[in-house]
Amino acid sequence: LNLLFLLCVVTVFHWFDHWLLLMITVTVMLVLDRGLFRQIDYSLLFTFAGFFIFIGNLTQFDFLNIIRDSFFGSATGTYFSAIAVSQLAAMLLAAFSQQREALLLGVNVGGLGTLIASMASVISYKLFAEAYPAQVRHYLLMFLYYNMIGLFLLVPAVYFLMLY
Repeated sequence: LNLLFLLCVVTVFHWFDHWLLLMITVTVMLVLDRGLFRQIDYSLLFTFAGFFIFIGNLTQFDFLNIIRDSFFGSATGTYFSAIAVSQLAAMLLAAFSQQREALLLGVNVGGLGTLIASMASVISYKLFAEAYPAQVRHYLLMFLYYNMIGLFLLVPAVYFLMLY
């Protein structure tokens, strides 16, 4: 498994073919732990795939290129747009903005706020709800409370310290 991890790392650096890595990983896991494939959340996996296909198709529309030129040409516009659409921004806005630093800052700050702002938050909520179904409402209220405080503190701080 350490070798698979190493192959994943070198694939990120484009030193190894990603399709070959996929075939090797699936083959090794079928041999070592076939039951693992029954534990995969396929609906979440297909949701991610659908997002990437959808985002790729959006970049083909001329009216979105006009929006890009109007709103995402500046660091300020990109930062606040990234906060607004949060984690989806990395996929959605990357094709439209050249302001990479503002995009990354906005996506990270925008990860606070609502539960749906981050796919990791959705996954953690799902796991919590399965383990503690009677405490779901309390979890959501506390999640929203603390994340909103963080969001309102970080948005202006990051904007003025990093982008202004």
